[in-house]
Amino acid sequence: AFQFPLQGDTEIIGVADTGLDATHPDFARRVVGLVPLGRPGDPSDPHGHGTHVAGSALGDGAGAGGAIRGTAPRARLFLQ
Repeated sequence: AFQFPLQGDTEIIGVADTGLDATHPDFARRVVGLVPLGRPGDPSDPHGHGTHVAGSALGDGAGAGGAIRGTAPRARLFLQ
């Protein structure tokens, strides 16, 4: 299968959503900031939507054995 050559290596993607499961393996060592505005001091994702959106943007497939990846799997994440 064709693999697009750009992977987001030098990019930081900003996501504003419900929170993030910061322990999810798809984001390991690539979260540069979490600012929980809706629940101060609690960046968790009780609904799972923010984690899903972040995964669509920059998940690297670690949680799915590499089978499912986001658009920019080498980018870093800032989530608000």
